Order: sequence, then structure tokens, then C-alpha cells
Amino acid sequence: MQELLVAYDNSAAAQAALSWAIGEAGARERGILLLYVVSSVSEWELAAIQVNTDPIRRQFRTLLETKWSEPLREAGVPHRTRLVVGRPADCILAVAREEDAVAIVMGMSARGLLHEIVLGTVARHVMHEAQRPVIAVPAGWPRIESSTAASDAWFLARSVASSSDGRLPTLVEYDVDDACEGSGG
Repeated sequence: MQELLVAYDNSAAAQAALSWAIGEAGARERGILLLYVVSSVSEWELAAIQVNTDPIRRQFRTLLETKWSEPLREAGVPHRTRLVVGRPADCILAVAREEDAVAIVMGMSARGLLHEIVLGTVARHVMHEAQRPVIAVPAGWPRIESSTAASDAWFLARSVASSSDGRLPTLVEYDVDDACEGSGG
């Protein structure tokens, strides 16, 4: 069974991405691989002050296998969970390759311009380097129950991937007002 890889951190954006993926998986009879990446930088910082990170990692694994994956069980979506340690963007890409995920689903949240310039984002790095479709779901996105919007988004992502060298454009900005030209609005 083909799987969607959902990069998850329990943020509002990640919850929206999971909700979207549940609707998509149900509509297309796909499974979900729910991935949590423990940042190696955070582990190094804790190790520097002599904090044992094993209990923290176990807690994240427990959350991933119970509370965080509960919506998948409730929806009856076949799923697996996986916890890895490393740089989040690199790990998401590596796991997507290893598991041959059909697409990567991630939450995206608004951040300030300074944050973007100085630090960049995990989502941006994944979108630049991914060899498969990346669906970025904004925080607050409602659950999609096999809707036309989900089908349209999936069709568009697959069409772009098949018409290029397999690499997707990094970001397409879509202005709703521009899309409604001539509609009187």
C-alpha cells in the first residue's frame, strides 16, 4: 500500500497536515507514515549540560504511538509511526526516500521575514530538495473529506511532477484576489 509521509511535531500546522492527510488517505486508500524527528541540535544542547535524552526520546515515542496518532486510529486509516534523530529536513527527505512515500505532507506556519532570512524553514528545505510531491498545509486548515479541493491539489502536484524532471517547483504563491479577476470582487 502506498503511504503518505506526514512530518509531525504536534503543532497546529502539523495537526492540520495530519487532518488533510487523513482525508486524502481515506479518499485514495493510502496509508500514512507519521514521522517525528527529534532534532539532533536539541539533543546536543541537552547533552552539553549532561541531561540524558533517552527518557525524553521515549516520551516522544510514546506520544507518537498514542495521543498523536489517535486521529489515525479513529479514522481507521492504516498507519505506522517512526521516530528518528537528526536534522529535521534531512531526516524527512531521507525517510521519504527510504520508505518510498508517495508524497510528503507538512504543516506550514506563518513566520516573520527576519526568521525566514536568518534561519529558513524545514518546509522550505524539504520543498527545495524533495524528489516527490510536497503538500504544505497551513495551520488551521479544515479537515478535507475526499473533497474536490483535495483531488485538485493532488492532481496538480502529480501533474507538475510528471511534466518536469521529477522535481517540483519550490513554492507557488497563489493570490485568491488575482484568481477572482472579472468576478466583481
